[in-house]
Order: sequence, then structure tokens, then C-alpha cells
Amino acid sequence: MPKKQFYDNGDLSSNDKKLFDHVEKIYWRYALKTENTFIQPYRDEEKDYLEIEVLEVNLRAEKQLKRLAEVIIHAIPYPMLLFFTLGDKRRLYMGKLRQSQADSERMALVAMEDTNWRSAEDDFWSELSLRKMPGANFCQLYEGWFDAISKSHLAALSVDTEAMSGDKARETLQRITAIEQEMNKLRKQMKAESQFNRKMDLNTRLQKMKREMKKITELTQDDMIGIMKKLTGESMNITEENLKAMQQLFPEAFEEGKIDFDVLRQLLGDFVDDAQERYSFKWNGKGRALRLSQTPS
Repeated sequence: MPKKQFYDNGDLSSNDKKLFDHVEKIYWRYALKTENTFIQPYRDEEKDYLEIEVLEVNLRAEKQLKRLAEVIIHAIPYPMLLFFTLGDKRRLYMGKLRQSQADSERMALVAMEDTNWRSAEDDFWSELSLRKMPGANFCQLYEGWFDAISKSHLAALSVDTEAMSGDKARETLQRITAIEQEMNKLRKQMKAESQFNRKMDLNTRLQKMKREMKKITELTQDDMIGIMKKLTGESMNITEENLKAMQQLFPEAFEEGKIDFDVLRQLLGDFVDDAQERYSFKWNGKGRALRLSQTPS
């Protein structure tokens, strides 16, 4: 494809035109249509998925790549898989287009996603196989690819995304990014701060952000209980009910879904019996019987 086609159709500024100085060649590789895929088109008041285009852009250098992707996606009013290549690396950009409310003749770019740079042999590319994507129509297929990229960013942070929607993955990633930015800001403030009390306050806020990050990137106790219920179909067991009851009575004694027994002892105060010599009724197998009584019925 000649670069001139984008100059003519894209209504570009001089700065946007300069972006193409870093482009070696542009290839229109494929057009996925019903005739060659047997996938149905999709159209409603906002979306128009009659086919999906596949473009490859060979780069001389990586300069303002996101803006270059926006320009190309805007210039071609079809859903697109836009591959950039630089040496032995490749990067995929996708953009969701919707009917513009200001101009019914134009499509608006409402969301973008990209894979970051990956080698051609990266296992991720096989995850985008048509066999693994919903294929009732081109809209489902395109959004399936879009969601797979969003989930891959969380998977890189060791977050389990198997049961997560694409929207939830993007929301979670956005929150993680905001927390990381706030943590970096707090670290810089701590480094520049000379007053001890002020440093302690900043450190307290930093630790709070770290705990929030940990909660996001790890399964909570409720998450685990929900997953186990789905896997086994079992009802809530007695241990779970007891934990929830204790958490309602002593919320300060719970940290990330687990009991801090030192805090619990402080809260109970005089009601804790630390004496070693006291009457108790024991028999062989009592511990096992107690554990069995806590299992689901």
C-alpha cells in the first residue's frame, strides 16, 4: 500500500505525516470475509463488522507507534489486525470502532489494545487461533481477540484470568497501573522528605497501596471459596461459616482473609486462658473427629 493513500484519506497534520518517515513498507495481507471464513457479518446501530482487515507495517524505527497505529486505524474504516514488524519482533494493535455521534458518516475509535513486542515464535500467537475464539460473527471474533490481548497483560503479572471477562481484565489492569503510579510517587516523596514523621506517614500510605496491589493480584478467601463451590458443588462448610462469623465480630484480627492470632488475643484480653493446668476432656481420635465435623455435608 502506498503511504500517499493515508495522506489523502486521513486528513493528517504535518506531524502525523512525519510518522510515516519511520515506515519502510505497508502490506494489506488479508481481508477476512464470509466467503473465505464462513463467519457471519455483524451490524447494529453502533457497530459495523462486515469483514476484518489484516495489515502489516514494516518499520525502520519505533517512533510514536501508538499514534501511528491510531492514524492507520482511523484511515481504514474496518475492524483491523494491525501488525508492526521491526527486525525479528512483531506487535499487534487493535482498535474498537463505533459510529460517531457527531458525524454519522464516520467511525470513532473508542478503545485500543496492543500486545507489546513479541518474537514471532512466542506462544501467545497460537492463543489467537480461530479455533480458540468465538466465531458466530466477526464482531464476536474481533472482540475475542481484543479480550485475549487484555488478559495477556494481566497473565504477565501472574494474575489468573481464566474466569475473567475482557472488561474486568481491562478494569483490573487500569487499577494496577494507577496503584503503581501512586506507589512510585510516594517513593519519590519519601526519598526527598527529611522529616521523620512525614516519612512515616508516607510509608504508611505506601504499605496500604502494596496491600491493595496484593489483594488485586492474589485470589481472596471468598474467591477461593467460590471457585471450590463451582468445582465441587458443595455447600458452605462449618469452618467457612465460623470464619465469616469471627470476621464480623473481630474485623481487626483479619489480614487479607487470614486470622492474626496475636491481634485476636489482644482484642479478647482477659477472656484468653493461657494457663497450662486446667481441666479438659480428651480421648484418642478427638482431633480427627473435630476435623471431620467441619467437613461439608
